[in-house]
Amino acid sequence: MSRSRGDPQKRVKTARGRTASSNRWLERQLNDPYVREAKAAGYRSRAAFKLIELDEKFGILRGAERIVDLGIAPGGWSQIAQKKRPQATIVGIDLLPTEPLDGVNDSKKLSAKKRESLFELLQSLDGFEFGIALVEPAEIDRINILQATHRAMNEALAALAQAPGHVLVDGRPVASLGQAQTALVKGDSLSYSIAAASILAKVTRDRMMVGLDREFPGYGFAANKGYGTREHLVALGRLGPCRVHRHSFAPIKPQPQLGLFPNPTTDEPVARG
Repeated sequence: MSRSRGDPQKRVKTARGRTASSNRWLERQLNDPYVREAKAAGYRSRAAFKLIELDEKFGILRGAERIVDLGIAPGGWSQIAQKKRPQATIVGIDLLPTEPLDGVNDSKKLSAKKRESLFELLQSLDGFEFGIALVEPAEIDRINILQATHRAMNEALAALAQAPGHVLVDGRPVASLGQAQTALVKGDSLSYSIAAASILAKVTRDRMMVGLDREFPGYGFAANKGYGTREHLVALGRLGPCRVHRHSFAPIKPQPQLGLFPNPTTDEPVARG
């Protein structure tokens, strides 16, 4: 530690090679009361107090339903926006990595209403572009779910007007993409880009299931969205599978047959593997 030249009472951490401007910035950070207050309040930056003051003076957040935080890192402004407008849809954009905030996350953790709101907001952003690809159930049965997923990824990328320079993959690397990529396990909780893609995919699929509910009544697709709920399984047992059910997945997939042999004492069949 060393004393600041400007004020002998202020202390600045020293390090070899640090520029004068870096030392001035560090001095401000170490001695700024707002930095200490922000840390104590759990805010990510002192800038949170700027937004509080602006909102108190001009009411810029009053009645806001959709908020876009351009340059979200490290997230202080979005924290205040969430606190003051908890029902608002908030999207943050930045080239810098930012720790996720509550709100934009794995689509499955959001309510249907929240997903729909975020879906519309994402589509309304200037310059925002996305591609969606579908693989039919019969094709999934033929090539398996992993290969179908990789095919859909490639087709979604091909649908973009401009090819991305780098791809973020939710899960493990996909060699067939043929592009620079970063694979993130549980990426929808680590990357805003992947979280946004998750929302787009989930809302698109849910809307499709509502349409399929009208085409194939009785399975409850509008409510269960194709997942194996108790009601869906009961309907499947009663109606049998339809065109959109995958035959390579349980419970439709044929199970290994069990040999039946007469019980020597009761003549009742018993199962043997």
